[in-house]
Amino acid sequence: MTKRDLLFFGLITLVFTSCGLSYSEKNFIKIKEKTVDGVEYRFINRLTSKSFKSPFSKGFKLENKISFNGLEHDIHKIIGKSDFESKIDLKNPESFQIDSVSFAVNESKDKVDLFYYLSIDHQTQLVSMYLVKDQDQWILY
Repeated sequence: MTKRDLLFFGLITLVFTSCGLSYSEKNFIKIKEKTVDGVEYRFINRLTSKSFKSPFSKGFKLENKISFNGLEHDIHKIIGKSDFESKIDLKNPESFQIDSVSFAVNESKDKVDLFYYLSIDHQTQLVSMYLVKDQDQWILY
């Protein structure tokens, strides 16, 4: 990086901070592994959250990619902000973090319960969702 580039980025940063603009992007990966009745299960959760704040508006976006291994076929899903909003109030939080994840599989292996322990604006919340197998697809509820 040249001195010119450094001065340019410094000036842009100064303008954004003097106007009260802020942007942050956070990535979290949580993994939970369990062995039940000799079967190894692995739940991988990849979260990307982005927030933007200005004196006039706020914005918050999240994308949560999950992978669940151990069943006959692996499950790959994207859980969006609206999926979390259907369970909790998630209107432009100051901070959002997944503290831990867990899961449970029923005996017939056609339902997977997903448990999220969240920290939203420094308050802990439990959110539960579940995946149900409908023919060859897994549907999130």
